[in-house]
Amino acid sequence: MSKTSLSAAVYSGLIVTMTCGNAVAKSAYDSLQSDIPKLQTIVNQDAQDEALEQQDANAEMNGELFPVSAASGTVVVPKIDEKFVTVTENGTVTPLTDVPRQAWFAPYVRDVAMRGIVSGYRNADGKLKGEFGAANSVSLAELSKMAVKAAQIDEAKCTTTVKNTMAKTDWSRQYVGCAETLHWTVFDDAAVDIHRPATRGEVVATLLQAFDVPAPGPATGVLFNDVKADTLYAAAIEKAVQSGIVNGYTDAIGNRTGAFGPLNGINRAEVAKMLSLSIQKLTR
Repeated sequence: MSKTSLSAAVYSGLIVTMTCGNAVAKSAYDSLQSDIPKLQTIVNQDAQDEALEQQDANAEMNGELFPVSAASGTVVVPKIDEKFVTVTENGTVTPLTDVPRQAWFAPYVRDVAMRGIVSGYRNADGKLKGEFGAANSVSLAELSKMAVKAAQIDEAKCTTTVKNTMAKTDWSRQYVGCAETLHWTVFDDAAVDIHRPATRGEVVATLLQAFDVPAPGPATGVLFNDVKADTLYAAAIEKAVQSGIVNGYTDAIGNRTGAFGPLNGINRAEVAKMLSLSIQKLTR
């Protein structure tokens, strides 16, 4: 091809390119123009939403939502404690003075407290003491209530005639009744002491059943050095590991020790974490 022919071809290509470019630019401009009404609609909706949020904020200052001080007659607005996790009940905020916000278990306690699963200990008159008892053990009776609440089980569908002799006149009768109705393994024995501390294995097995997780297959016995294939609740423990609910013990710097402690007791902080993770990972 001659230089003249080549130049003509290049020139023609540029013309085509410029023409196409102009067409694209015009198309983009037209698209933007058509988007202007949509943008205005979004702006107007945002303004309406902001107005509604302000109305909600004003409504929250209403005495119907918060208790009124008998002395001053003014609305008592709850104040969020900056140092501890808090529990709100009937408009009153109570700091849990043994759950510092920096503690590893604080997010889990806060989660289950906000869901109404736990609230902490109470005085004889029923008022919150502001203590969660993070280091305290969890009884089977407490476990039955926590599991029922966490899995949002309809208590009205559970039996009110419990087999467990201790539960017949106990505060936990309703929850133990649910455990029996749903055939949770730990509560199958009518003679089990519901006031004794639950073990780690029992908590895991109960939570899986509460969240209706299909019965796991035979255990492998290889995940932990203290959970063999024939260990009580071994299959449930391995299923819980697979589901991301438990990992076993770790040392001071976070390395796994290889132990799970299936027969060991479990404290309320640990159970709070298991409850929170079960809700996140097992709820369908």
